[in-house]
Amino acid sequence: MHRLGPLFALLGLASTSHASAFDKAASLVDCLAKAGVPVDADGSPDYKLDATPFNLRLNYTPVAVAAVTTVKHVQDAVACAREIGVKANAKCGGHSYASFGLGGEDGHLVIEMTRMNKVVLDNTTGIATAEGGTRLGHLAWELYNQGKRRSVMAHAQGELFTLHRYTTRVPKHRLTRYSVGVGGHVLHGGYGVSSHTRLALDWLIGATIVLANSTMVNCSETENADLFWALRARAGRWASRFVNLEGLYYGDKEGLQATLAPLVKKTNATALAQTGGWLDQHETFYSTSLYTNALDETQLETFIDLHGGENSAVSKPSVDSTSYAHRDYLLMYLLYDRVDKGVYPTNGHTIMENFVSNITQGMQKPDWGMYINYPDSRLDQTDAQTNYWGSHLAKLQAVKKAVDPDDVFHYPQGILPT
Repeated sequence: MHRLGPLFALLGLASTSHASAFDKAASLVDCLAKAGVPVDADGSPDYKLDATPFNLRLNYTPVAVAAVTTVKHVQDAVACAREIGVKANAKCGGHSYASFGLGGEDGHLVIEMTRMNKVVLDNTTGIATAEGGTRLGHLAWELYNQGKRRSVMAHAQGELFTLHRYTTRVPKHRLTRYSVGVGGHVLHGGYGVSSHTRLALDWLIGATIVLANSTMVNCSETENADLFWALRARAGRWASRFVNLEGLYYGDKEGLQATLAPLVKKTNATALAQTGGWLDQHETFYSTSLYTNALDETQLETFIDLHGGENSAVSKPSVDSTSYAHRDYLLMYLLYDRVDKGVYPTNGHTIMENFVSNITQGMQKPDWGMYINYPDSRLDQTDAQTNYWGSHLAKLQAVKKAVDPDDVFHYPQGILPT
């Protein structure tokens, strides 16, 4: 299992307007400078890289971007946000489909974690420790170099805490997206095509986190156990009549077309390609998700990959063992629609919303939920909390109140303190 290094307790409701947050920009930057926290200069290449969302449909402007490289930087950045009265968010890999790493709205302090990416593997215990800004590609590379084994986890984003370091036993899952951050991957569950052997969060054995009061604490099953339970709050595939295959090709477009030509001819498929570096991944899209239990024949008109069931390791632990609320759901649907160029259409979400509503029509609310790693950006905060965390919401709200009563770590679909 892994140990995750400093992250921080992120959940909440903004009490200041976006305008007043930007009015405090100078004071915030001054506080960060006095504390020695590096800040991306507006308009600089670093700022452009750190403040550009993965989902170009949801582009938000931060008050400032703290480019932290040490635990003290994280603590001081949180302290400045609290002192000045600005909401703060940790950004690990930056792949949040709803741009929660940028705050999910304008006017937040972004604590950019990607420069904190050290990975250490203990080959005796099989325990790896990774800093909170580590990306899966770097993690896989380091685990292989240090342990000479293939790894890693399934596919999966933190809303509860600012993670500084994770500790985990190294699973032999297949790596999916190289540039996804380990923070969100683990904290939301880490579900993927190999998750029938275990969710990524089930490999987590401890974490070091920075709280809203800027203190650093360790948590595990034996230390700050409620925090550790809440930390593991997140976790697929959706299949229909169409099959979509994605991959990376190192070379030019002509070489790719020649390589794919036999497959395209045999399957009568359409091949689409775009060029760029492996870290330069941005898309324009809308996403949503759904969990349900068994469907009747009318509802189950297409094959859906099983999330639960008697042969799935996802459902073997008790549903209350972590704050991941959907272990006992049989089916998981991940819905994702993108445009390759231009602006996402204003009605592009309609087909997916209709899909969800047609299936859930007539169901009781406890019989379905949604997955926070495929967040529906059109949900209000009340519905989002209920859909993402289900029966665990009340306990998560109590933990939030204990560690972040003033909602320093806020985003529009986050957990609110009770």
